[in-house]
Amino acid sequence: MLRSLMTAVTGVRAHQTMLDVTGNNIANVNTVGFKKDFTIFSDLMYQTQKSASGAGDTLGGIDPAQVGLGVSVSAIETIFTQGAASYTGSASDMMIQGSGFFVYKSGEQNYFSRSGATVRDSNSDLVMSGSGYYLQGYAYETDPLDASSQTLSSELSNVNVPIGRKLEARATSEVRYQCNLNSESDAYLPYGFPDIPFNAYAGWPNSNGDETAGQGAVNIAGFDCNVSVKSLSNIQGTDAGDENGFSYLEITIADNINTDVIYFNMTGIDTSTMLPILQVVRATNNGAESQGEGGDDDWTVNLGPQDIAAPARLNIEYDDSTGVLKLYNGSEVAFEFNIKSRMNYSYFSISDPSANVNNIPILAEFDESVVSRGENSSLSETNTTLTMWYQNADGTMGRMTSEVYFNADGTFARADAIQGDTLPIAGTALDGTTMRLRGAEDTSVSGHSTYLIFEREANPATPSNFSSTESVGRIGMGGYHSTKTTIYDDNGKKHTLEVNFKKLTENRWRWEAFILDEDGNQTDIIPTPHAGEVEFSGAGYISNVVSSDGNASRHGKDYDGSNANIDIDVPFSLNGQGNSTITLNFSGNGDDMMGVTQYASDTTTKAVYQDGYTMGVMESFNIGVDGTVTGSYTNGQNIALYRVALATFANEQGLEKMGDNIFAQSVNSGTANIDPATVNGKGKIMSQNLEMSNVDLTEEFTHLIIAQRGFQANTRVITTSDQVLEEVVNLKR
Repeated sequence: MLRSLMTAVTGVRAHQTMLDVTGNNIANVNTVGFKKDFTIFSDLMYQTQKSASGAGDTLGGIDPAQVGLGVSVSAIETIFTQGAASYTGSASDMMIQGSGFFVYKSGEQNYFSRSGATVRDSNSDLVMSGSGYYLQGYAYETDPLDASSQTLSSELSNVNVPIGRKLEARATSEVRYQCNLNSESDAYLPYGFPDIPFNAYAGWPNSNGDETAGQGAVNIAGFDCNVSVKSLSNIQGTDAGDENGFSYLEITIADNINTDVIYFNMTGIDTSTMLPILQVVRATNNGAESQGEGGDDDWTVNLGPQDIAAPARLNIEYDDSTGVLKLYNGSEVAFEFNIKSRMNYSYFSISDPSANVNNIPILAEFDESVVSRGENSSLSETNTTLTMWYQNADGTMGRMTSEVYFNADGTFARADAIQGDTLPIAGTALDGTTMRLRGAEDTSVSGHSTYLIFEREANPATPSNFSSTESVGRIGMGGYHSTKTTIYDDNGKKHTLEVNFKKLTENRWRWEAFILDEDGNQTDIIPTPHAGEVEFSGAGYISNVVSSDGNASRHGKDYDGSNANIDIDVPFSLNGQGNSTITLNFSGNGDDMMGVTQYASDTTTKAVYQDGYTMGVMESFNIGVDGTVTGSYTNGQNIALYRVALATFANEQGLEKMGDNIFAQSVNSGTANIDPATVNGKGKIMSQNLEMSNVDLTEEFTHLIIAQRGFQANTRVITTSDQVLEEVVNLKR
């Protein structure tokens, strides 16, 4: 028999297989996630007629003579190119853009597929449409170390989307604040000249040359110095014969050897600027008078060792019309500071119309350094000294004082009787027996007021009865920044949390927390603590947060980096609900710029996050790019439920097709590497889309023609071989 008959048979069989593969591709042109196959042929075997021989001395080499015996299908490869997206609009449909396979489970066996066509079954599990295989993912669980956050489970489980299930109410446990408090804001109370700690005035140059401007030492004439400014509004004089206003302001400049102090007297009141008139009256170096060669008005600041060849001997120049203090090192300005730019007073005037006396200007300031409160007391009934300055007819300064008390909400509560000098007005003496301070909205001395009325008895016959009064001045509080946000108790009931920020002094703000009713009024539910202070470094970062019970936490570049948070206890039990502890987070969780800052920009601080909510019911869900299945609830909450799992293989060509659009792991595919979507090279998820088959009909029809012609050609070999055999048989006739 002819070998060509059997050789052609192998060709017919191989091309029949190619037709089968091409037909299967065409049949699955619309199968979701289908990956086309490609037929690989190889020659079968050869019969050697003559072996090859090498070249000799007399003859050259001879090539082998071999006859091929057919063809075989050596491989059918699956082509895993990306299929096009087909939009379905169904929230449960998904496609993978990139590498990976969805993980499905049946019994204890995992299967893999590029098809993300899933539906919810009666148990709310997502299953493959038409086959019921369970879609696998990683469930979100409550973080055992932080109940306010979630973490992914390390175990695969069925993805369950319980539409209609209730979400229990959650009490607010944290409120986060961000943005800025304007460093240029006026103080909440007129503090005159607010005390500035060493180098805390942001903007002064420092010797570090880095971002800690205002924190490093101030470089003056080549020496690193600490600088502080302090007003002494309660000082009446330190030596016999000193008048009020003596040493009203002190500026201290200290290097590592010298401590120089410049003393200013208050000598009058400038009615055009409503600020005090100041005069440099003295300077000391390490406690000794530091006078220059010019006489009584020539004072100096001395820096560096005085026994060296060229210590810094700086001449002091102060211009009260501008408020600018300059220190000259020869003709060069070594240090400059505008004192009056930091001043803030209340200003009013008093006159006695019956005596035809001109107005007497009054400057009022609170003493920030005198605040009486126990370390563990509330801020209710805290007090400070109010000083009111005026100028006597002989040019000396007079003053009156009163102790002013504050309510827990920071408003004025009451004021003690006025103490001190008598105003130089003819007629009825204006002093503590004929004048008083009271809250602006009250008929008595006590109350809740944002400003104080300075009033006098109008009836000379009853100078101390205050039966008929007239207002002679007003002392008000400055503005403050208020933030409001909705919080929840453990029953899901809404409450309004108001947190106010009031500037106290340079780099210091008071925070106050209140619970408001539906009308915006303060309720009896008072947090503990409900007030405290926020301190900023000169660079604008929070350096300290203090509560009224003495608790404090530190944060910032000059501290250990722990969070600047305050926990407040809210007695919701007064309304029948459970009490709550709420963390007021001002720090940005360690990122300074994500917390509350203090820069010379608009005040924009607000609550940006709170973690409480009322009861809700899941009404829908969506699947994100990273495979996160998020449930949407009627209370506005969006809660992550699962991350869809994807699998990759060392050799995806080695996967075994099982039908139903699924693959099974084989010994040649390698072990499945399973992670959440987008992790470790896994692809992205496109929700509401399905991946179309990657079959190209133009290509498949071309392959169909090729297979057909190959099949036909091999059958012609068979018929031709048959004809040859017939001729051989006919030789006998």
